[in-house]
Amino acid sequence: MAALPAPVSDYSIAEEHAVTTGGETTLLIIDDNDELRLLIVEFFRHNYRLLEAANGREGLAIAQRHMPDIIVCDVAVPEMNGFEVCRKLRSDFNSRHIPVILIATGAATGQILEGFESGADDYLLKPFDFKILEAKIRTQFRIREAARLQYTWGASTESGLPTLKGLDEEFAQKLRGVILENLSDGDFGVDGISKNSFFSATYFS
Repeated sequence: MAALPAPVSDYSIAEEHAVTTGGETTLLIIDDNDELRLLIVEFFRHNYRLLEAANGREGLAIAQRHMPDIIVCDVAVPEMNGFEVCRKLRSDFNSRHIPVILIATGAATGQILEGFESGADDYLLKPFDFKILEAKIRTQFRIREAARLQYTWGASTESGLPTLKGLDEEFAQKLRGVILENLSDGDFGVDGISKNSFFSATYFS
C-alpha cells in the first residue's frame, strides 16, 4: 500500500502542494487528516484543480495566495480552526466571496450555528458520502451564479432589460433553507434538493 502524503507544515512550499488535474475550477481542502484529504483529492481530481492544507493557518495563506473557487475546511484543524478561517476570509475584501463548506464530526447545534455565524456557507457532518459533498459544492456554484446574474441583470434595468433579482433571491433563500433543514441527513443530496426546491435534478448536475 502506498504511503500517505506527509502534511505540509512550511508555508513556503504551499505552491508545490497543488494536485494537477484536468479541471479549471479550484478546490482548496483544509484538513489535518491525511487519509481523508487524500480520499477527497482522489474523488475530485478529474474535475477540479486541487489545493491542500493540513492546518487552518496554512489553509488561509493558500486561500489568500491562490483565491480558490471554493473551500472545504474541517472545523477542528490545528493552529487556526475552521471558524477562525471563515472569519478571516470574510474580513478580507479579496476573499470574502469564496464559498466555504465546513465539515465536522457529530457537531452540536451550537457548533453548527457558530459555523454559519462565522461566515460558512454550508455544513457537512462526518462520516459523509463524497457525492453529498459534490452536490453541496455544485449548489454553492449555482447560488453564486444566481447572485452574479442578479447583479448583471439588475445593473441592466436602466437600459430596459429585465431583472432577475427577485427570482434569484427567492431561489437562494429557499435553497439555503432546504439545506439547513437536512444537515443531519447523510442521504440528502441532489434528488432531495430538487424535490424540495421545485427544480429538476438535472438543474444541479
